[in-house]
Amino acid sequence: MRRPVLWIAAALVVLGLSSGAFVLAQSAQSGAPPPGDLFEPVPPDEAIALGAAQGLPPGEPGIRSRTVRLNPEALSHTAGAQVYLNLFEDLTLTAALRRSAAHPLFADGALWIGEVAEAAGGDVVFVSGGGQTFGVVVLPGVVYEVRYAAADLYRIVEIPADDLFAGDSPLTPPRPDAPPVEPPAEVGGLDASPNSIAQIDYMVVYTDDARAAAGGTTQIVNAITASVALTNQSFLNSQVYASLRLVHTEEVSYTETGSSATDLDRVTNPSDGQLDTVPTLRSTYAADVVTLVTETMNDAGGRGWIMGSFYTANPLLFESYAYNVVVRGALPGGLVMAHELGHNFGLAHDLANSGGDGLYSYANGYQQPDGRFRSIMAYYNGCTSPCPWVNQFSSTTNTIDGVLIGGATANNEPVLNFSLPYVARFRTGFIATATPTNTPTPPGMTATSGAATSTATPPPGCTVSIAAGNTAALVTAITNANSNGASNDIICLAANSTYTVTAANNGVNGFPVIITPITLVGNGATITKPFAGNFRFFQIGGGGRLTISRLTLENGHLPNDYGGAITVDFNGGITITDSKFKGNVALGGGAIYAVVFGVNSTIHRTVFTGNSGYFGGALFVYHFNSSYAFGIYDSVFTENVTSSGNTAASLYTQGEASVVLSGSCLYNNANTSVYGEDAAISAANNWWGASTGPSLATNLTPAPGVDMIAGSVTYAPYHFAAPGICAALINPATATSTATVTRTATATRTPTATATRTATATRTPTATATRTATATRTPTATATRTATATATRTPTATATRTPSMTPTRTPTATSSVASLTVNVAMQGRPPAPNSQWVTPVWVIVKHTVGGPTVLEQFVMTDASGSFTLGSLTAGSYVVWIKGAHTLAVLQNVTLVSGLNALTTTTLPEGDSVSDNVINISDFSALAAAFGASTGMPAFNAQADFNNDGMVNISDFSLLASTFGQVGAPMP
Repeated sequence: MRRPVLWIAAALVVLGLSSGAFVLAQSAQSGAPPPGDLFEPVPPDEAIALGAAQGLPPGEPGIRSRTVRLNPEALSHTAGAQVYLNLFEDLTLTAALRRSAAHPLFADGALWIGEVAEAAGGDVVFVSGGGQTFGVVVLPGVVYEVRYAAADLYRIVEIPADDLFAGDSPLTPPRPDAPPVEPPAEVGGLDASPNSIAQIDYMVVYTDDARAAAGGTTQIVNAITASVALTNQSFLNSQVYASLRLVHTEEVSYTETGSSATDLDRVTNPSDGQLDTVPTLRSTYAADVVTLVTETMNDAGGRGWIMGSFYTANPLLFESYAYNVVVRGALPGGLVMAHELGHNFGLAHDLANSGGDGLYSYANGYQQPDGRFRSIMAYYNGCTSPCPWVNQFSSTTNTIDGVLIGGATANNEPVLNFSLPYVARFRTGFIATATPTNTPTPPGMTATSGAATSTATPPPGCTVSIAAGNTAALVTAITNANSNGASNDIICLAANSTYTVTAANNGVNGFPVIITPITLVGNGATITKPFAGNFRFFQIGGGGRLTISRLTLENGHLPNDYGGAITVDFNGGITITDSKFKGNVALGGGAIYAVVFGVNSTIHRTVFTGNSGYFGGALFVYHFNSSYAFGIYDSVFTENVTSSGNTAASLYTQGEASVVLSGSCLYNNANTSVYGEDAAISAANNWWGASTGPSLATNLTPAPGVDMIAGSVTYAPYHFAAPGICAALINPATATSTATVTRTATATRTPTATATRTATATRTPTATATRTATATRTPTATATRTATATATRTPTATATRTPSMTPTRTPTATSSVASLTVNVAMQGRPPAPNSQWVTPVWVIVKHTVGGPTVLEQFVMTDASGSFTLGSLTAGSYVVWIKGAHTLAVLQNVTLVSGLNALTTTTLPEGDSVSDNVINISDFSALAAAFGASTGMPAFNAQADFNNDGMVNISDFSLLASTFGQVGAPMP
């Protein structure tokens, strides 16, 4: 009879793949359980006779235990094989093998890494080596440890996760005498993408007391190995592209103090007469990071030095402080190890428990407000019960049971993907003598047991690789990924190649609408288009999620619509890292237009340059729902343009919730740079082109290069100087060592040196977690996969926001200056003057058709439909004019010096898909939005032909009157 199954599962990671069978420490006893059940209960009298003490040893964590034998036939090495984990009489799980892995230190050892078949939410590892086996099952809030007892017997112990960790307070290293410098060129711009795993060489030393309490060298080495595997799984769970490689373990003779702070200080100091062999061992084995395991720790469960904000400009300076200490009793489950390593990697606690002192302002742990879970770096204190500890770092994109595990101030994922490539460079040169381990398979990929992964195409971590320049293959890959549902296909582009999109694939998109999670690994590639043709590259539809890394998108051109390179619909989302948006044009969001609803979106370490648009030269974010976040971190905005002082060249926002802009550089952006229309933009900790911060809208003559803010923007504190990452992003190959320490204009929590370095942590009793874990880890929800009409919001323009024109061409000394006032007649609107006549139009001015462009500009009409073009010269011109959803018209005009006027010209309404033709496509777009009004999900501003905020019979009548007409081609 099968036992009740707890709602949990596991999917565990990788120290490497093994081509051999899993080797389980053998049982010499007869009467083994039936194949499939891993454990055979042993009666207490038999266990005692064989030397296995009953119950829990004094001082050991746990709430119940039992003695068992292991079935060596149960843990098959065949991929997909199942085993019943009959842990207790009332608890049986069904685990399936994901992969076998070679033991990193024992030549005859191996790892069995699996998942529970019934659901998601936990992790499982069995380690065999030295003739013994160690196992651990990690579920939200509870850990089950299988440890050696005596003879051929093992003890299963149930441990509430909170009993493993009594808290810590990370220590801040004293600052170096010299300020940090930029990383050298070969280190700057390191890759942290699915196709490039940062391998961190890791050494663990343990005291003689810890070894004795564990039962011997084999037992403690296997326990350490399991914790390393579980920490690697936390990286996979969190979409962190890194792997720990256990290069060495060794016993050290040391008289423990019971103080985690003292022990940490001693293992770090190479010349204090205490543990001085450890730094030597670190050099011998080229270990990037070191952990000391002790038996006694009276003040915490662990402690580590924290890589604070001082090291943002150059994380390599932290190398000498890459140490932490963990008490042996906290090894099961790997959570404490991952927590202390997190401090070394730049992560802080949750804000309710002294967070905020990490590498970045958002490097904090996360407590789910309803108490569903807390992340690896978060404490139980202050969290609503039950708040189980889960094996995942905070993130604004990852979920557990469909619930986000992070927010704007709790986003460990990008911090780790930034810091870990540097950590992997702390020490170099060691080659492990044991069987080498492989890097973990990135999220979304299915790995199998067997030989180590080769370099065949596609490379590790890629569902499909696209040959250089093969744009058609990229279209096919996206189409196939959409068909695969929620599998999160990873599409890898050829390194440093160019993919040219010559025509739209559907509507105004160069590629199929993305309706499922897709990761696009750029590897330094560029996606571009010729100047001719009005279309963007990507539309993220409902249920779609696009993750981009190391990719340039340039020359997207959609002047009558939103999102020149990317547009994000309701229930769509983006995650962008280490990328560039260059020379894209749109009516709103020259590079990106995003509706924030249903999914969080983030942008990290990305450059926006030379983009233009009336409503947001680079970004237009409509934050529709405060339950979801949109954040831009550690990025650069420069030379972006808007034609209006009342919108923004870099970031323009509307909506009910704040957008976060932090750690970024904004300079040389034309007119207003950042504008918050409704809720305030949270724009602290940025550099604005000068040590004095941004120019305010009241300053009519800002200093050259200093960016201006307007509307609702919170900008203090700000950086006095550009953070080092900005120079590295703009030109990583020539980043110099001239950066200075970043300081802020208001008081911030800055790490300071202390004489004793003896920060303490108070052991706070924690509530006992229940054994019924309720938070389960599931992939990010993808909603429906049926693309719907793009939901956009056209900003409500009024006559008072009519911009003054910025000249775009300076006349020569011998030319006569001329200006041109144009009046356009708008169909279907009340008589002018009326606010419905205020609308954006796209204007191109040339001397002759096919000649060079004299002026190309987005302008806003006034309440009578008029606008003025200035700084032209006397002569003959052709003027091409197109409204947001009208056909284009072409007029010939001869200008004389001074003011000129162009007679009224009518712009035919009805071009809802912006292809300059009015046909069945426009009717379909109108039909999809019919009956909707501003703010409703189905509303499409492109189908609101009379600009009254509603799509109704009036708009249908306008389309019917112009159906079949074609606009003037672009000159």
